[in-house]
Amino acid sequence: MTLSNNSLNYSVNIIDAIMGEGKSTWLMNTINKDYSLSPFNGHRPKKYIILTMYLDEVDRFISGCRIADFKSPEPIHGRKYFGLNRLIKDGENIVTTHALWSLIDRKTFKLLKEQNYCLFVDEVMDCVRTYDDITKHDMGLLLERKFITVDEFNRVNWNHEAAPNYSGKFEALVSLCDNGNLVYENQCFLLWKFPIEFLAQFSEVWIATYLWEGSLMSNYLEANEVGVTVHTLSNRNLIPYEQVNEAAAKSMLRKLITIIGDDKLNAVGSTSKYKGTKMQNKINPLSSSWYKRQNEESLKSIKTNTYNYFNNISKGGSNLAMWTSFKCDKNKLKGKGYTKGWVPYTTKATNEFKHKANLAYLVNVFMMPPIKQYLERNGATINEDMYALSELVQWTFRSRIREGEPISLYIPSERMRTILINWLNPPVAAQALAA
Repeated sequence: MTLSNNSLNYSVNIIDAIMGEGKSTWLMNTINKDYSLSPFNGHRPKKYIILTMYLDEVDRFISGCRIADFKSPEPIHGRKYFGLNRLIKDGENIVTTHALWSLIDRKTFKLLKEQNYCLFVDEVMDCVRTYDDITKHDMGLLLERKFITVDEFNRVNWNHEAAPNYSGKFEALVSLCDNGNLVYENQCFLLWKFPIEFLAQFSEVWIATYLWEGSLMSNYLEANEVGVTVHTLSNRNLIPYEQVNEAAAKSMLRKLITIIGDDKLNAVGSTSKYKGTKMQNKINPLSSSWYKRQNEESLKSIKTNTYNYFNNISKGGSNLAMWTSFKCDKNKLKGKGYTKGWVPYTTKATNEFKHKANLAYLVNVFMMPPIKQYLERNGATINEDMYALSELVQWTFRSRIREGEPISLYIPSERMRTILINWLNPPVAAQALAA
């Protein structure tokens, strides 16, 4: 499907398939088939760049596609960024991490355009986030001195006439401005923005994930008027997403996941008690803003419940414990029998925790307000429940359930627990998430 945005044409394909369906295997098979075709009939294999989240996945793709001879960037002058540009200039097949790719600039764009690469992104990228490396005071100072300007699209630009050949504490900011990475939102939030023009440098773009609709990257593409063609997998074959059938997978998951239904343990996250009151739409227990309003006694009750779950209800000891919270609350909620099992609730793609059996999800997930406002202002339709479901399912699948083994899951947030139960029961989920 050919798409147009800001006079740039490119195509974006999504592979939306549940974990374990073989998205990475499909890619490796596709590349190996492309490179095994005889060159004598005029076939020329594509050039590929693969972006993955972790270094161990880089090694997996290199060993799984030996015929394509993938390279991973090595440091030049102490920086892998220069190594990446060298590989692109030489037209090599490349596999690297999301983190390294976030450093690309306009020079990289030019090199990519010349080589006509096919891009494959393994898991959605962190394309919009708050940028916290500058204070409000410094931001105001730069605006006052006209070192930076904000255009009609809220994009932040460095004024090279007012501050030519700048060298100092804001050098990183200069580069981000020149790359089109920054926008100024609501007079106080500076957001890092993955340049949408980046996608236009490729002949094809493929993004592999699960629950694409709920991802931040999906909303970001929508805000930038980039359409997508969504596919899924069946028996390792690509099929239209309209043919997706997860009934068998959901049936198995319902047998493997034990969701803790203890009313006492879950009381702290209940929203039912507010129904019919003026606070119904204002109270979101266990959300980031809710945690900030709690005193020590309130957090102590969550810690006590979590301790009880890991030490008295679940079995297996600390080695099987996996829990999450907002990072700033981690030290307030940690306790005996589970402290070392903390895994950020945004974790995706890794197999590092595939032995974990007893899980505690102590957060109620909402999109960050400045990011949500930015996306909605640019035309995206945000479904907060789908976003929360995407985060929760991705995190849960870091555990041993990805190996087909049973887990127990403590989710004190009534909202998050209901979202997961609805997802596991498709007819109910369709009604709940459409509401």
